[in-house]
Amino acid sequence: MKVDEYICMACNGACTSVCAQYCITVAGPHAVIDEECCIECGNCIKICPVGAIKEE
Repeated sequence: MKVDEYICMACNGACTSVCAQYCITVAGPHAVIDEECCIECGNCIKICPVGAIKEE
């Protein structure tokens, strides 16, 4: 999964709360996904209100 830094607003951190592996953190103006930790479950894609998270 990849966060589009130009779209992500670090909203309320919804993606961090649904990550099954706790791989997402909000760092400054946008979310960051630890790609080594991510199991690509897709929960973050489904909950992102602005569509900033995509599959690579």
